[in-house]
Amino acid sequence: ATVLAYDINSVMNAGGLANVYFVTQRKLRNYGYGTDKVKVYPCYAPSGAVKTSADVRISEYHNVDGSKVFCISSFGYAGDVKLEFADKFSKVEDFENGKSMSSADGKSVSFKLKKHDFKLIKISK
Repeated sequence: ATVLAYDINSVMNAGGLANVYFVTQRKLRNYGYGTDKVKVYPCYAPSGAVKTSADVRISEYHNVDGSKVFCISSFGYAGDVKLEFADKFSKVEDFENGKSMSSADGKSVSFKLKKHDFKLIKISK
């Protein structure tokens, strides 16, 4: 959760938590992370594209195609998270598994987050 929130690349040995790290990094790199196609906004420099009242850190990955991926990280919080987006979207999905998520208004999404966990959400216009 810390590595993603602060946009810190890390070198880890394979196995255990490192497997989650490598799978997540591969998905982000396939999305365009690390190229000029994606602008990164770490949790300490948000773009204003999303807000929440939950005690989480959010890093953002904005693709030139107009889609955005948000990494919501818990540093100790466990519970409900509601994200409210500045722009309306037509599609929201769990970026890790590709499953569609529901939104009643096309501008927000809610989910549960476990303590010391993270979730990747993708929105598309």
